[in-house]
Amino acid sequence: MESLVVDNGAEFWSKSLEQSCLEVGIHIQYNPVRKPWLKPLVERIFRTIGSKLLVSIPGKTFSNILAREEYDSRKDAVMHFSTFNELFHKWIIDVYHYESDSRKRAIPYVKWQEGVSLMPPISYESKDLEKLSVILGIKERRKHRRGGIHLHGLRYDSEELADYRRMYPRDIDVLTKTNPDDISSIYVYLDHKQQYLKVPCIDPIGYTKTLSLTQHHINQRLHRDFIDGQLDLEGLARVRMYIHERIEKEAEEINNLNRGRSKRTTRGIARLAKHNGVASDAETSCVPKILPELSMPDTAIPPKQLPESDEWDDFISELDPY
Repeated sequence: MESLVVDNGAEFWSKSLEQSCLEVGIHIQYNPVRKPWLKPLVERIFRTIGSKLLVSIPGKTFSNILAREEYDSRKDAVMHFSTFNELFHKWIIDVYHYESDSRKRAIPYVKWQEGVSLMPPISYESKDLEKLSVILGIKERRKHRRGGIHLHGLRYDSEELADYRRMYPRDIDVLTKTNPDDISSIYVYLDHKQQYLKVPCIDPIGYTKTLSLTQHHINQRLHRDFIDGQLDLEGLARVRMYIHERIEKEAEEINNLNRGRSKRTTRGIARLAKHNGVASDAETSCVPKILPELSMPDTAIPPKQLPESDEWDDFISELDPY
């Protein structure tokens, strides 16, 4: 198509839709808000569906609050959505397309046959369909750095992508496309080659095989709930008290040293400041606040021996910044 006319639904204000249309040369035209007369054919088919199909289904809703009166759509609904989908498809295929319009001018099925005879639908080869599925994927921009591309909480990389990474600058934003029905691989657009590269997920156990993006999001949510239920709050409290004591000790030692004695002292102060949220717009100090009393059971299992370290820098050197 040359032009795609849409309303202002959230699904149409999409970067993925804009990118896909841009790649195939389709112009998107947005209808103004609250001006349904600019798309009368769409509004008319909604009315037809409501008056000829939905009117007899329990649980229907009303566009006019006066027509609804005391009718409770939720209470009177007795049909599963899957059942409604089946009936809706049956009605469109076997009823709507074989009935004439209200003015007895035409029958949809007959008009379709006439149109197909004059202009048959374009047929696509398998390679064209595969290319189109890439173009219509979900758009994301991600950093291309050592280790590949992190997307959807997963890591994607391949030998071809690694070769491209060695030849061209790293840590750049790249365009990625994801097929929401299969996240076992993504497509990465290589600017210098002006083509997409299929990159598999680093998945040694086969988790992403035939896995959809929706299923993955559900799994992530359930996994977070599982982790929340398995949190060892007592162990975390012990670690918090241990770190608090170490900070107090470090702050006391730093304050006893002469000012400007060594760079190590300065770095130690910077580390403590960062941990305690010291900033130019906050009235805070390197000295930690009084730790609130933690409720620890008397019969708690003794914690594992925490590593001893003489340097605060060594203790937190492996923590990732955020």
